[in-house]
Amino acid sequence: MKAWRHASLQWRLMLSLLMATGLVWGVVLAMTWLNTEHELNELLDAHLAQTAAVLAVQTSDALALAICHHWRGVGNARLASA
Repeated sequence: MKAWRHASLQWRLMLSLLMATGLVWGVVLAMTWLNTEHELNELLDAHLAQTAAVLAVQTSDALALAICHHWRGVGNARLASA
């Protein structure tokens, strides 16, 4: 602690400003990181929801087509047996 007392005012001021600047940069870095992570999660969630919607439409179209083919086959079989 004696070394701190004997340091010049200019040296103490510079060290204090560097520490304050580093602290501010650290806070800004943490806030930026958290905000970026949040925005990226929203972007990925939206992309996942869009992909799920496309797959749901494709699956429902395929299911409707399969049902249609099934009932056409049943109708043709009834006609053939009659």
